[in-house]
Amino acid sequence: MSGKVLLEKLSFPKKILFIFSLLIGICFWSNLALDINPWGTRWAYPLVFIYCLILLFDKSTEWKSYKWEFAGVLKWTIITMFLSFIPAYIDWNQSILLSLQASIKYTWILFIYFILRRWNIGTSYIMKYIIILSIIWVIIEIGQQFTYPNYWFTGRPDEGYGIAERMGLYRFYIWGVDFVMIAFAYCVGLLAQRENKFSINLLCLGTIFLIGLLCYCSRKHIYVSLLTIGIVSLSIKSKYRNLIRFVFALLVFAIIYNFYADFAEMNEQSIEAQGEGEDFIRFLALDYYLFKFSDSPLYFWLGSGIPSISELGRVNTYAIDVLKFYRADIGIFGYYSLFGIIGTLPFIFYIWKFLKNWNYIDLWFKLFFIMKLILIVFDFWGNWNVGMMAYVIFLYMLELNIQKNKGQRVKT
Repeated sequence: MSGKVLLEKLSFPKKILFIFSLLIGICFWSNLALDINPWGTRWAYPLVFIYCLILLFDKSTEWKSYKWEFAGVLKWTIITMFLSFIPAYIDWNQSILLSLQASIKYTWILFIYFILRRWNIGTSYIMKYIIILSIIWVIIEIGQQFTYPNYWFTGRPDEGYGIAERMGLYRFYIWGVDFVMIAFAYCVGLLAQRENKFSINLLCLGTIFLIGLLCYCSRKHIYVSLLTIGIVSLSIKSKYRNLIRFVFALLVFAIIYNFYADFAEMNEQSIEAQGEGEDFIRFLALDYYLFKFSDSPLYFWLGSGIPSISELGRVNTYAIDVLKFYRADIGIFGYYSLFGIIGTLPFIFYIWKFLKNWNYIDLWFKLFFIMKLILIVFDFWGNWNVGMMAYVIFLYMLELNIQKNKGQRVKT
């Protein structure tokens, strides 16, 4: 077993860079005043420049002592994103320079994995900031329920779309739910795995994040959150398992008691809507992006490329503004339409690598993996910056966990 120890703190400049990157990734919790684009921000250019300087001139070599399971997945992803300039140029006559600029806006977040690896920073340090960001997310999500119609944070600022109301709550669609899911899985997973100690802090934090996910007002996220509670209840090792299960049962009962009527009504309305319902629109979007968006033979292999100021951009805008077909609504299939089967394969490879190392992975990682796998056709992390950021940071911590459980590291 290696005696090398991960860092539990960063120098001030590194800390500022890490926190700033997180905040840009989540668009400062969808702050309307800052108006940061979750699909590609201009901050990508200076951040990529800084990341490249770090990777070129930081001579740390400790990371080379370990086997990194997912580095190839991320390198493959970066390469395929840049290769998307080929169909954009050939099929749509989009400038190569514009395509490369768009690719930087997509890939800047992926470099964070390699930065964290170079810094050799521990999981507990990273999770401290993810938990803080997630608590603030929950406070904003719940707080604006009481301030509406005044609100300052929303991921859907288009006044024409408006703020949807579901289950008696306003849905602000604040960016960062992926981090809240990580924090939720982390808290309940650790709570279940502790054999001789009951942590009231983990229980309270897990409850806070569960309430936040409920207030997100997404049926899919509610389903996977309740499924996670069920898995955790069956996996508890603590001698206080009956107490924890009782608390979980109370939480689920409270959720059902307070929201069941609204939740059932939302489901019934969705079923009755049929041709104009949310789920049916997803089906139409799937059909459009899989079979009608492009008839080029390159589309299957490399997708359409990332839209910019070109014919591709105009067609993409028409699909969104007129047809109301969003790639984000069809998950990994929307990602496929941008980068083709070659661009999608790295994520399939990630799933295979995860399952291959299943016995060397702690429970909370498995919980988040299951949650995101279920949502992969609805809420795929590759479709926006914040999802991709949660994905690469999760991958880095997952690497550390596998290395620890394989005896390569002392701790993570």
